[in-house]
Amino acid sequence: MKTTTQLTSIALLTALSCSVASAALVTFDGNGLSGIQDYTVATNWDIEGVPTIADDATVTGRFQLGDGTDRSLNSLTVNGGGSFMGSAGTKLNIATDFTLNSNLAINNATGIEWGGQATIGDGIGNDTLSLIYGTHRDPSVVIGKDLGVAANGKILLRWFTAGDEDSTVPEIDLSGALDFAAGSIFEVNLEGGSAGNALTEGTYFLIGSTNITGSATLSLIDFEADQANSFLSIVDTGGAATQGLYLTVIPEPGTYALLAGCFALASVMIRRRR
Repeated sequence: MKTTTQLTSIALLTALSCSVASAALVTFDGNGLSGIQDYTVATNWDIEGVPTIADDATVTGRFQLGDGTDRSLNSLTVNGGGSFMGSAGTKLNIATDFTLNSNLAINNATGIEWGGQATIGDGIGNDTLSLIYGTHRDPSVVIGKDLGVAANGKILLRWFTAGDEDSTVPEIDLSGALDFAAGSIFEVNLEGGSAGNALTEGTYFLIGSTNITGSATLSLIDFEADQANSFLSIVDTGGAATQGLYLTVIPEPGTYALLAGCFALASVMIRRRR
């Protein structure tokens, strides 16, 4: 009887330990209200309360995060449309996976970081990760491990300027792999930018990764560029911090145009050199 009691106690303790270790499932529903709602308001979440590093969060509404404070989650799935991060100093830290099945815009000096797999697009709608007024910063605006862009997924860099860009710090910095599914889109859009801000001649570091595969459509909007000769390319620097995906702009002064092209990276894999 004593042995049975000890075994039962151990089993209960084990179950309790597993329960404590499991992440809680929480949903941002905006408290049932229409329009964009504040991420930091407890009643906008179900279970009520702003999530923490122990929580797996799903967004079904539209959230705005911009209180200048870093926030942490275990994982994040965004299903609601038009969410927005918009205040300097705010960063969303995701310990494991980040899934974007809708639209999320990251503005100014805000940022997002994940430790597992990130996926943009679910194959149904047009799902977009947007970096608005994006400029290269150190560290980068977006930092993660692996990133996959699905057939309906898009990465959009909106209105960045030649003066803010360089070839040493990427907009998105990955420690793992980058994969573009056929039908995915990479767009750099200067529409609405002030006079003189258009990217002209230069090479710009977009995504840092030593393992890039797949294919995507390139769209350049409102560029002073040679439509036929500007291009995306993979630059292999032997596993250095400057290895990854670059945009090279060939100038065509006085001409603002839409360039839609396609870059093929099929069966290409750049592995880190040790």
